[in-house]
Amino acid sequence: MRDKYKTLPNISSELGQEIRTNSETLTTANDTREKVDDGVAISSFISVDENTNMEVNRFREGSDGTWLYVPYVPMVTGPRFIRIVKFLINSLIHPLKTGRMLRPKGKARSSILFLVMQKSEAFIHLEWRRKWYRFF
Repeated sequence: MRDKYKTLPNISSELGQEIRTNSETLTTANDTREKVDDGVAISSFISVDENTNMEVNRFREGSDGTWLYVPYVPMVTGPRFIRIVKFLINSLIHPLKTGRMLRPKGKARSSILFLVMQKSEAFIHLEWRRKWYRFF
């Protein structure tokens, strides 16, 4: 509001500079040969070490729409641009795997989603600016 609409002028420009986050990511075991969708949605909680916990999640058969967003979770490391390039290269090198991942039909029945959480310090930075591909 302060930057776009020029309202709230007394809000500090430091707002959004260092936001603490709880370091969560999603990873999956996809297309198993077994039907894994029976039972409780969150079935297990595992403490891997003093800072890392994992939850095992399942979705009922027919909830395939949930899997539409999973391929876009960044699963590569590096700075922002490098991560995008690596994701695109991996998609080109493995077109069949990418195609299977992007097709959500039947995923809930045969896939498990792992939520990995860490207590360690992590911060993100937010700022209001124009996207690099927008000219105006």
